[in-house]
Amino acid sequence: MVPSSTPGALLGQSYRLAGGPRVSLRLARSRDLPGIGALAQRAGIELEGLELARLVRFHPRRRIVICATAL
Repeated sequence: MVPSSTPGALLGQSYRLAGGPRVSLRLARSRDLPGIGALAQRAGIELEGLELARLVRFHPRRRIVICATAL
C-alpha cells in the first residue's frame, strides 16, 4: 500500500489555478535555488545559504519541497 504522503499522485498531473494558469508540480532541484531565493526575498524572508540549500536537498520520507511551474 502506498503511504498517503507519497507525492507521486500529485506530480503526475497538471492543475488549473483559480483565475490563473495551468501548473505542473515537481520536486525542487538545485537548479531552482536562484528562483526560490528570489521568491523568499520578495516575501521578505531572509534565507542564509545553508537554509536555502536544505530546501533542495531533503530526505523525502521526512520532508518534500514542491515547485509549481506554469505551463
